[in-house]
Amino acid sequence: QLYICFYNEYFIISCRMLKTSILNKISHLSKHTKPLVSHLTKVPLHRNLSPNLSRQMSIASSNAIAGENNTSTTEPKKIPRLTDLSLGGGCGCKISPGKLQEILRQVPLDSFAPDENLLVGAGGSDDAAVYLLNPQQAVVVTTDFFMPIVDDAADFGRVAAANAISDVYAMGGRPILALSVLGMPINVLPTETIQKILNGGVDICRAAKVPLAGGHSIDSREPIFGLVVTGVVHPNHLRRNNQPQIGDFLVLTKPLGAGVLTTAARKGQLDEKGYNQVMCSMLQLNCLGAELVENESLAPAIHAMTDVTGFGLLGHLLEMVRAPGTAKGQDASVDDASTGAASSSKSKTAPRMRAVLKASQVPLMSSAAQLAQSKVLPGAVSRNWASYGNRVVVKEGVEKWQQDLFCDPQTSGGLLIAVAPEYVDEVLKAASESHQQQTDRRRATKDVFAGALALEARVIGTIVEAVEGEDAGTVEIVS
Repeated sequence: QLYICFYNEYFIISCRMLKTSILNKISHLSKHTKPLVSHLTKVPLHRNLSPNLSRQMSIASSNAIAGENNTSTTEPKKIPRLTDLSLGGGCGCKISPGKLQEILRQVPLDSFAPDENLLVGAGGSDDAAVYLLNPQQAVVVTTDFFMPIVDDAADFGRVAAANAISDVYAMGGRPILALSVLGMPINVLPTETIQKILNGGVDICRAAKVPLAGGHSIDSREPIFGLVVTGVVHPNHLRRNNQPQIGDFLVLTKPLGAGVLTTAARKGQLDEKGYNQVMCSMLQLNCLGAELVENESLAPAIHAMTDVTGFGLLGHLLEMVRAPGTAKGQDASVDDASTGAASSSKSKTAPRMRAVLKASQVPLMSSAAQLAQSKVLPGAVSRNWASYGNRVVVKEGVEKWQQDLFCDPQTSGGLLIAVAPEYVDEVLKAASESHQQQTDRRRATKDVFAGALALEARVIGTIVEAVEGEDAGTVEIVS
């Protein structure tokens, strides 16, 4: 006989003539008993039972919760949505800029003896590290991974791969090799789902003509996927994110809204058209970055370049106008050892500059504005603004929803390029041609998202001098 008593919010089980075999029967209890067994596992029964009996009770009750696997009434195991298994998705998973600075403040990165061949290291906020191999060649190394941004396994893998490869293009390089970074809840997701994620990554690597040559995997509580990518670049083609020149026009090659639209998708508030548009944008490779600096006539006009990702447009624009090591309102020396686009003197004082962003000129995905006005926003929007809002001046006429979209974390976002004004029309034309060529190639491979969104590069602002009384390294948003 089994008596169950309630006392001090715990179940105390006493047994008369209880044999161990009875415990195994618990796993065959009817479905009406399962809620009781489930609750039993949440209280410390073991303190009232012998160690052996407690262990067997735990095993038996776990079997009961799992279901009656040997009966015909067993319900099929439901595969969870990928986005339900993660705290955040895509580049919205990034640690906020402010918190990241706090973490790294006491970490001695690049603290060893200076290596003149390390052209780009941890001292700045560039998209990748760059190491000089010889006068004609440097190696570009980066890594990027995150938790699911969409529920379709193959789409998640493709977006993660495209996002990781983008960093090499943003430095002016060409990717040559990739390794996967994989963390999966093995006992939660079926093997087929994990295979689809990896195959999605393989598809994008194939499109970029990059072999996925291996990787590392772990059993983790949340799904994680991304790549380590190695590329090469001629030292004269290398572009950093913090060396624009006063008077440069700012060009953005993809519309904003990836964070907002994917958040809506997680909440079931995004239609098929919206999903196709955001996927079209995120899967478009940023190979334009390499194409521009390899063009002899255009290369001298490309002064700075980065890709817009988790810190949002404002965050990456602030990095562009703030020289390495520059505090608010201060000057710093230009670290120009890396690129022919930079000035020749390492001791030259960085010019005091800031950016002016024209809100009405910033391209947006079709439903991004409506969703932002309805406050369908990822949590990273507020975290980003809290990190750098004190360095942004918002002028009259700029709406709050626009400000939110400029903080929206982009995943596999477009390139942000500082271009000499006399060359901007040629750069816009080159961007249009590059987008169209890639769209045609994607259509040839039956990519269902190809052409779902018109990808048009636009001039969104300018780099101006910070005159006396104005803070350098800031962004002003005008209507």
